Amino acid sequence: MWGDPSATYESLQTNLSRYTCSFSDFPWPPTSPDFPSAVDVSNYLASYRDAFLAGDNCAMALGCEVLQVLRSPQGPGWVVEWRYAGPSSGGGEPATPQSREFDFVIVASGYAAAPFSPQIPGLETFPGLVIHSKDYRGPSSLTGRRRVAVVGGGHSAVDIAADLAAGVSQGTAAPPSAQAGDTAVHAAAAAASTSVVHVLPRPFWVIPRYLPSDPQSPHPAFLPLDLQLYRRSRRQGSGERLFPTAEHHRQANTYFHSVCGDQGARLSPCLAIPPDCSEPAIVAVSDTYGVLAASGRMQLRRASLQRIHGASLELSDGGPPLDGVDAIVLCTGFRPRMDFLPADVLATLSYTPDDRYVPLALHRGVLHPDVPGLAFVGMFRGPYFGTAELQARLAAAALSGALPAEADAAQREGVAVELRLRAQSPRPVLPHGDYVGHADSLAAALGVLPPPEWRAEHDVVVPAHFALVPPPRPAPPPHAQREQEQQSGEVPPGADQGADGAWEAEAARRAVANVESALRAYRGGRMVAGAVFRALHGEWALHRRIDSRMASSPSGTVTGRASFVMTDAPGGGADTAQYLYQESGQFTIDGGGSMRVRREYVYSYDKAVDRIDVHFAEGGSRGGFFHSLRFLPPASAGEQPGGLQCEAAAAPPGADTDTSAGAGVGPCRTGGPAGCGTGVCGAGSTGCSPAIGALETAVVEQGEGGAGASISGDGWRAVGDHLCIRDMYRASYRFAFQGIQLREFEIQFRVSGPQKDYTATALYTRRK
Repeated sequence: MWGDPSATYESLQTNLSRYTCSFSDFPWPPTSPDFPSAVDVSNYLASYRDAFLAGDNCAMALGCEVLQVLRSPQGPGWVVEWRYAGPSSGGGEPATPQSREFDFVIVASGYAAAPFSPQIPGLETFPGLVIHSKDYRGPSSLTGRRRVAVVGGGHSAVDIAADLAAGVSQGTAAPPSAQAGDTAVHAAAAAASTSVVHVLPRPFWVIPRYLPSDPQSPHPAFLPLDLQLYRRSRRQGSGERLFPTAEHHRQANTYFHSVCGDQGARLSPCLAIPPDCSEPAIVAVSDTYGVLAASGRMQLRRASLQRIHGASLELSDGGPPLDGVDAIVLCTGFRPRMDFLPADVLATLSYTPDDRYVPLALHRGVLHPDVPGLAFVGMFRGPYFGTAELQARLAAAALSGALPAEADAAQREGVAVELRLRAQSPRPVLPHGDYVGHADSLAAALGVLPPPEWRAEHDVVVPAHFALVPPPRPAPPPHAQREQEQQSGEVPPGADQGADGAWEAEAARRAVANVESALRAYRGGRMVAGAVFRALHGEWALHRRIDSRMASSPSGTVTGRASFVMTDAPGGGADTAQYLYQESGQFTIDGGGSMRVRREYVYSYDKAVDRIDVHFAEGGSRGGFFHSLRFLPPASAGEQPGGLQCEAAAAPPGADTDTSAGAGVGPCRTGGPAGCGTGVCGAGSTGCSPAIGALETAVVEQGEGGAGASISGDGWRAVGDHLCIRDMYRASYRFAFQGIQLREFEIQFRVSGPQKDYTATALYTRRK
């Protein structure tokens, strides 16, 4: 479905969920990923085409370049001239121009048609590789390059920088302290592996695709960001907010600070944004960029690229130049392309070819009173599926006569509003950033806005809301059909199918029901594991209390530090991430004596099933399976999510499930007296078996002996079991959130067996 060559890259996926990236009457299949890939979206569009545009109801000419769109010399109408320019329609058309006359023309070529590359002194003589983001396909596009500079501050720059940095070996990554421009450190890293430098002109909030339902709650639900942000209850007033004030910007930055925390301290000084900032809030959506920046897998420079001298890049921040750069990826955006329209029409539309923010001044972004018969769809920065569809329906209704033309004064005021949006300073990121207000205003103009009582019951806004009311019926054509439409007066095949909107309304009701079902799943804990895993990264202060119930094993306290460091998952794809957990500390024994202790594990996250697995570490690599974390559903209102019964997490495929003692397995390797030095099992890959079956059913209950018996406090809970020969390890976890970060978390092991009987409870807080 994409053009050839496509401007999509291998790792590209939507920033908004499938509930928003959909047409109102065509919900995604229930098994679709929450955030589809470019291939998924292509397949969705192809399915939509097959469902609605097959047969004689739509004549499609693909792979064509439009050369001119001119006013018809014979009266109302337009002459379109084009030529075949690609293989998409089969390759049979001649390359010579063709033309036909049409009653109406709708331009939907997009606001980002042509790549833009700024004029940078020295760029033409740069000895390395220079590509625009439209030509990036993946890390393979830069194979063999040692130091890559990614230039830009938009979504593509963030995606591409993270995509490249994810391939940097952890052993050669420069530390976060080198982010201010330590060229010697980064030169050493580049000598062993690709080094990635992201040059960003301004800071932005780095948010994951799932946001907490309440940033202040220690146990929020984690929802797709659009289902969290695009709610009517978050708005004040019923109209679209077109011109946000400095106070509005401050409120937005305060909110994102409550979600993201202090980015300057947590990620990089280059990303520091004060919570009371009154500039427009800028957001970048990425599940990996923050962790990669914090881990030192990429260097950040907050500056613009001023000039290039050979392989050295001079930046505007006054810091040292970036030396040894052999590849530059320009993520500098796109510009509209409207040169197929006559100059006088473009002048009437106030066209600005060098400004994609509002390139055309149109009433509702669709029509202009002085250019009848011509309409536009999606010609402003930030079109969504829902608003683009509403614009398309509005264009069709207005051109067909199904919708009476608005008063001339109202249309001209709409054009003037777009000009004021273009001229405002400072500019918000999107001219119609109030998605809910914008969608509601277009729906109201079309007559498909649901009634107030229905809107009050359905807070989250998705495109399906605007297909519940049947659209206006088309009027007869304004004049005789053209020669290519021989069946004058006949209804085109398929035009009467579902003309009352019943089919579309039923599909929309299904889509709305899908959203409600998904919201229940998120509130029940779906995607919490992913949020926990992202938030574990970094360094923690550790305090563990070990209480032994056997005279042969001492009790005591471990104080020290722990870290979760990103590593490369063996055989893992884009859906798998992995941390090496390392701890070291001092075990102080009750009654006197102390010893140094350390421990390593490997934590992995499988995005496809939203599960965290813990493995033993062998030489810093993943060893045998220890246990999986099973997150407990939240308790009833007013209670903490504990005191519930649930089954233990099942062993992953391929794990050793032999629970019989002496079945050819070796003894547990323990740390400290009787294994209590760290309070957890120290077995290697052949030492223990995961708990399964009736013997290993975990019951989380109040009172002595339960897996969560003595953990108290707020947050999400999880459990996991592990049978080590004849010793049972029952794990209980508590994760207390603050925004997308963990304020603290707690791990308790209740260990019982012939030779062991103790409880170890560890509290982790962020190191200052």
